[in-house]
Amino acid sequence: MVALFATVVLGQATKTDVKPSDLPDCVTKYIHQNMNGYTIDKVYRIENKLDITYEVTLIMKGKEKQVLTFDANCKVVKKIIPNEKKKPEPKPVPPVKNPQTGVEKNVTVPKK
Repeated sequence: MVALFATVVLGQATKTDVKPSDLPDCVTKYIHQNMNGYTIDKVYRIENKLDITYEVTLIMKGKEKQVLTFDANCKVVKKIIPNEKKKPEPKPVPPVKNPQTGVEKNVTVPKK
């Protein structure tokens, strides 16, 4: 089996395809302890002048996907759940017209 690895330069950062076995032990340990049922799909090593991070794409049973970014100290600094539904933005309240003066005024609706 032949593995292909790519390097992409992102401005000042370099993003490189790496093997899951190239992850630091503490990242692998975090995934095994906290991401039960997920398998590693893709791993990128992102290097810039200041630090190195690892972007790990995890898949659960081929459906649910999560992308975690770890810093050099193995802390999760970013978590993306691509399939997660976002809450819809609330609709703005239209201005209310005062029947006596005819002046429109914005009304603030208290949050629940």
